[in-house]
Amino acid sequence: MRALVYRLAIGFPAGPVALFVRAVMTRRIYRFAATIAGLLVFFSMSWLYAFGDRNIYEQILTTYGIWPFRFPFVDISAWLAVWECARQGIDVISANPCDVLQRSYSSSPLWIAASAIPLGVRDTPAVGWFLDLVFLMSLSLLPPPRYFRELILV
Repeated sequence: MRALVYRLAIGFPAGPVALFVRAVMTRRIYRFAATIAGLLVFFSMSWLYAFGDRNIYEQILTTYGIWPFRFPFVDISAWLAVWECARQGIDVISANPCDVLQRSYSSSPLWIAASAIPLGVRDTPAVGWFLDLVFLMSLSLLPPPRYFRELILV
């Protein structure tokens, strides 16, 4: 009867196992749960792309509504293509022939000013992978959820 008095934040009756789970899942664990989940998915998809079956990789992306391009991180390749063309003296504002999709550049000229950084389209996989990794690690800086139901929403 007394076990029914104690209830988890998600509303289930607490028994010995539930009390143990509640004691283990503190705010400290909640803080890193989104980061760990994101990193697991990220590393799994990275492994599938690099060493596994690319068809499975593409099926997973398509299932979630993402149309896979012939190489990953096509978004960052446009930004790196701006640097590559700017170093060659090409005006990227009107057209960007270095971009695989021929997208014109429509952002701040400060990015063009940083074209001295020796990165180009050939560095797309490394830069994209690094930026995704930094983003996923930054999730641990968010305020931690207080309850399990808040963790599910993250």
